[in-house]
Amino acid sequence: MELDVSDALKLLLEHRDKLPPELVVEKLSNSHRNLYDYLDKLSVKDWEASKQFHGMMVGLYADFNQRKLLAFLQSSDNYPIQVT
Repeated sequence: MELDVSDALKLLLEHRDKLPPELVVEKLSNSHRNLYDYLDKLSVKDWEASKQFHGMMVGLYADFNQRKLLAFLQSSDNYPIQVT
């Protein structure tokens, strides 16, 4: 069976009450591209819920979308400075 990543991400984001971000991040930890996609969309949909993952997101932006990295660093103060 093949899953549509975009549809799966929509479902995960729409049902954060049943599938909390902590659980999703744990389950996606071995799939960095999907983790990046999820956290990037989570930060747009619910900035507050994404804050606990900002340290992780710095590395993911560096790996998958360097053009967004600077804007992310300027908009957040929820990552350890050593990560940058």
